[in-house]
This record gives sequence, C-alpha cells and structure tokens, in this order.
Amino acid sequence: MPFAGRCLAALLTGCLYTVCFPNFDLGFLAWIALIPLLLATRGRSLPSAFFLSGLAGISAMMGVFYWINAVRGFSLLYFVLLGLYLAPYFAVFGALNNFLARKSPSVPAVILTPALWVSMEYLRAHAGFLSLPWCLMGHSQYRYPGVLQVLSVTGVYGLSFLVVMVNTSICELVPFAKKNSRTGRTRPMLYVTILLPAAFLGASIGYSYAVTRDIHDVERFPVTVIQPNIPQDIKWDPEYRETFFRKLLGLTDNALTEAHSPLVVWPEAAIQEYLLESPMVLSRTLELLRRHNVSLVVGTAHRPKVAARPELIVSSRNSAILLSGKGTLAVYDKVHLLPFAEYVPLKGVVPWPANMVSRASNFTPGKKYSTFELDGKVFSPPVCWETVFPEEIGRFVDRGARFLVNITNEAWFGDTAAPRQFLMMAVCRAVEHRVSIVRCANTGISCFISPSGEVYGRVHRNGRDLFVEGFLTMDVAVTREKTIYTRFGEWFALSCLTLVIVSLVVALERTFDGETHADG
Repeated sequence: MPFAGRCLAALLTGCLYTVCFPNFDLGFLAWIALIPLLLATRGRSLPSAFFLSGLAGISAMMGVFYWINAVRGFSLLYFVLLGLYLAPYFAVFGALNNFLARKSPSVPAVILTPALWVSMEYLRAHAGFLSLPWCLMGHSQYRYPGVLQVLSVTGVYGLSFLVVMVNTSICELVPFAKKNSRTGRTRPMLYVTILLPAAFLGASIGYSYAVTRDIHDVERFPVTVIQPNIPQDIKWDPEYRETFFRKLLGLTDNALTEAHSPLVVWPEAAIQEYLLESPMVLSRTLELLRRHNVSLVVGTAHRPKVAARPELIVSSRNSAILLSGKGTLAVYDKVHLLPFAEYVPLKGVVPWPANMVSRASNFTPGKKYSTFELDGKVFSPPVCWETVFPEEIGRFVDRGARFLVNITNEAWFGDTAAPRQFLMMAVCRAVEHRVSIVRCANTGISCFISPSGEVYGRVHRNGRDLFVEGFLTMDVAVTREKTIYTRFGEWFALSCLTLVIVSLVVALERTFDGETHADG
C-alpha cells in the first residue's frame, strides 16, 4: 500500500472513531474502527507508525471535540492545540504496538494490543490538570446493555480492551490464515486469535445478562428535577436575576403540584449570587420548601466562613447545597474544578495567554467528597464534569452514596454533541458503581439513569431535550451493594499497564542484546 493510501486509512480510523460517539452514536462501528489503522501501520518503521497513528488521533479527537468551538472565547488555534495535545496518545500507541509486535512475540497481539490501548487511555485520564478521559473507546458502547455491564468489574477500560481486542483479532486473521495454509505452524496462534476474543465477548454478554436480572428488586425514592433553560449569554446579567429566580420557583410549584417528591433538584449555578449570603432569595426559597414540605439540592457559589474567626471568609467555591424548610442541611464544594474555566492551573508559574484565562473564575476546590442524607437515603451531588472521571464517582460511592445527583450547566456548548457526550459518560459511571444517577441540567439533558445504564426519563418538549424548560419526577433505585470496580478501582487498567511495561522492558533488553551481539 502506498504511503498516501496508508494516510487515508489512518484518517478513516479517525472518522470511524468520531462517529462512534454522540451525536452520531454509531457505537457498533467501534468494533472495526481501528482496523484501517492497524493494517496501515503493520510492518512500518516506528516513525511511520507514530505519524500515521498521530494522524488518526488528531482527526478522531478534533472530530469528537468539534463542539468546543461553540464555547465563547475558544479560538480555532486552541482547537488545533487540543488536537495536537491528544494526538500523541494515539501516536505512541501505534509506535509501541509496532515495536512490541516485533520484539515481544511471546504475548499474543490480541492481548498486548488492547492492553497497550488501555494503558494510553489510562495515562490520558491521569495527566494532572490535563487529564481528559473523554470519549474513551469503551464509552462508545453506552447504548448496548448486553456488553455494558462488564464496567461494574473492570471499569470503562475493560470494555475498551474488549473492543480493541476484537479489532485486533480481525486484523490478525488474514495473515495467520495465509501462513497456516502454507506451513500449519501458526495453527495454535490462530486458535488463540479467534477463541480469546470470542471467550471474552461471550463472558461479558453472559455476565451482563446475569446481573441485569438482579438489580430490579431494590428500594425506590422519588426525585424531581427542574430544568429552567436559562440562556448562557444573559445568565449572569443582574437585570434578569429576579426573572430567572421566579422561573425556578414557578417550575418547582408546578412540578410539586403535579407529583410530590421529598427531594427537588435545581441545576448547577441555578442562583446567580451567593445564596447563603442573599437573605431575600434564601428566605423565598425556604418558604417554598416549607409550603411543599420538601428538600432541595441547589447549585450556587458559596463562601464558607472560617469557624474560628467568623469575620473571615475564604474564597469562592462552586457548591451544591442541601436545603430544607428549616435551613441548610449540608454543603458539598466541588473538588475537581474545570481548568481554564473555574480556575487557572499553575497560576503565576505558566504565563498563559491573556485571552485564554481572562474568562476563568477563581474558585477554590473543595477538600472532601461529601454525602447528603435525606429520609435515611444517602446520596452525593457531583457537580458538572466530575462524572467524567470514574475514580471521582468511586470516592462518593465508597463513602456511602447509594445514588448520585449530578447538577450541571451545559448551556456553554449550545445545541451540540457535548451534552449528549456528558450523558454518555454518566451512563458508564452508573453501571461501573451500580448506582442511579439523577442529572439536572440548566438547558438539558436532565434525566434519570438506572444502575444498569438505562436512561428511563428525560425532561423534553416537542421531541427535544435540549434548550427546553420543564420538570420531571421519577423514582430512583437506591442500591446497597458495592461493585468489584468500586471496591478495587482501576485494577484492570493497572494490570494492562503492568503488562505493557514488562513487555517493553523485555523487548528493549532483546533489542540491546541483539545490538551487542552484532557489534561483537
């Protein structure tokens, strides 16, 4: 294949990867998405494999993140830089995959290639303030419950492994078949190439069937979500504060008149001021709660006072507050802030461009993964993009949360794929920890996700779930048992990383030994 053809194959992988995720949602294509790239890089030099895989990576990631251009102040240059940052994870995968295929033949490709892919995904998810486990391969299967339940054992990385394993198996079959027809010596490896993926896939489907039968007979708890649909461009205009607040009160009144529930949820930053420092707003909110005898989770900026010196106030937090008619019951301060939006990373150390940081807030991260309790039900309120990070959600569940209330404001992104990609990852978090997730978003998508990953209720109007106002009350499953993934975290991804490191050390030793013998 000429080099131009290999470049086209790499770009094809990038395109296939993009359409696996929302808005396209063609997740079934993930099972073949890497085949063009794997075939294009086979037998190539390391620089060539690095370039081709990087080309696939930049096309895939810029396709996935096209919506970020809708964010005000985000320039085309930053969009390109985002692609250039994420592309090397693909590039290193391709180069190392070629290197290990030649130098570590004792480990079957159907094991080593997916382990390497998972290792790169894991590293992308643990890169400090640049961590971005967004649209991992396993996320693409969020609409397929038949394989999704394996997440409760391995996390999303296990499903990434399985999908890449099938891609690799298909790539390996043709050359193995040709060798086998001539020599017969590769017949055992051919069996491994076919049977291992089949066994893994069969076990995943069987496990999914078994566990989904056991999670229906659980306690239920009604929750009401309010989606006010406040436009981002005027959300912080003081002139509209009273209008927006009345809208929240009115929607809540209507919702509780139609169907009463003990817990109401307003989205992230629902109140455009410090709620606990605004007596009039707070008193009207508490009066609403007393009238309906309900409690409320509300997103607002918060400045906690220092207990020893009440006259001192610490810096602002992006918080979720649990209120009853009597006052404040609990506060959670968002721990994992969004870089360049809620804070400036390495401030004073790195001279970031002014237009890159001028719109960033100056929030302080919280220090504790809090739980709230209401009527004996323990839950936690992760804020905004905290549901993107599997381990963050695990910390809430490990501290006793039996369901989650995710408050968010995704109006920033317009009517793009971003809200649906957020939802996709929230589905995976629900399955990983076998907990229900209630999503309450300013402009959508507000919905309910079951412990098996089913989205069984959305706020919608005229067939739309984005940029509409409304409310919805649904029963939420309150689960009790912790999953293997909750208990042991990223054991699977770390096992893959260990295998790759060991294989790489062995391959490097063989390389150096070969050079030594050649010199001798």
